Amino acid sequence: TSTLICNGEDGQDGEDGNDGQDGQDGEDGTANMDVQIVQWTSSGTMFYQDNSPSNGDGNVYAVFTNNSLTQDVLQNGIVQVEIATSLEGPWYQLPYVFYEETTGDVGYFYDGWYSYGEGALRIDWNCSFGRTQSEWEDISGLYEAYYKITTIIE
Repeated sequence: TSTLICNGEDGQDGEDGNDGQDGQDGEDGTANMDVQIVQWTSSGTMFYQDNSPSNGDGNVYAVFTNNSLTQDVLQNGIVQVEIATSLEGPWYQLPYVFYEETTGDVGYFYDGWYSYGEGALRIDWNCSFGRTQSEWEDISGLYEAYYKITTIIE
């Protein structure tokens, strides 16, 4: 049921005497999101030798400081990491896994992931068939890229 009222009375003025005008704006809130873009370069590459699957094999990783990784973010927030070969993107979210086929029915996986603690974030890359430090250096274009680190506090 609808009721149509014509020629009704005007509503009352607000307490401040303004006829239907907006009230004052509230104070600005605090930012709850931070974005840091870092570049992984050869000078920041570290190698962790775990001898898996062969002697001398291991992973590459880099550590980036990030002041947005506070205790509050660690306990109540969200951290997201993306990779791109240029600042213009496209950006791909970590963990990032890709499969590469080789001749003779043998294939392998590369995977990149991240971990973090207060003040720092670590990005690791691994290969399923193993890589030595010099082999990782030969394919540095895979992991030496731009990384976008987004921290969000709820």
